[in-house]
Amino acid sequence: MIPVFLLAMLRLFLCFQSVLAEVQVYEAAAETVEYMSETASAGVCDAAVAYLRFPRYIDEKKTVEQYVKYGESGVCFPGSTMDEEDYVVLRTSYELKYLGPRTFTIRKRAYTGAVWTDTDSEAESGKDAYVYVTDRQSVYHVTRSCSYLTLDIRMSSLQEAKADGYAACAFCGKELRGEQVYVTEDGDCYHSSLRCSGLTRTVYRKKKSEVTGLGACSRCGNRK
Repeated sequence: MIPVFLLAMLRLFLCFQSVLAEVQVYEAAAETVEYMSETASAGVCDAAVAYLRFPRYIDEKKTVEQYVKYGESGVCFPGSTMDEEDYVVLRTSYELKYLGPRTFTIRKRAYTGAVWTDTDSEAESGKDAYVYVTDRQSVYHVTRSCSYLTLDIRMSSLQEAKADGYAACAFCGKELRGEQVYVTEDGDCYHSSLRCSGLTRTVYRKKKSEVTGLGACSRCGNRK
């Protein structure tokens, strides 16, 4: 009976610690979305920002590393973006070693500094509407939630990534130190670091008149 009792107590302890890790992840995610909402006016608001900022807000890193699968690197933000209502949407997904998968979404109003007036509405619907561009500026996008602007980053094993046809990133592929890599849905490379320039994308909100010479995005440019 004693071994059974000890096993039960151990299980209870592990569950309790897992809940503490879950709280740490949620609180860090809440701080992350707060940061993203504050910097949204600069056009920096996507999953790449979440990956970079999230680890800074974890207070008990040891607890997260011990009870979250893959530690802080195991926390993913698939499809996180700023929607058309100017809300930052942070979708968080991870797995606790003893309690299984966890997902949640935090939605917070972005501090864009926008003032909604009739004049603004006319500008939005006219030739000087707001569009979105990246540093490379090959095309402009009519919606911030365009999938070409929102990188859906997920973790993968190196073996699985190669089997799916992904090649090593030219920038960070040679720096691989383990079997865990990062891939995107529309990409063709696997990455060893979330800080790789191939996974970061800064988006700027500009008037359409300011981006002359650029074509419309093939995915969202035909939107009415």
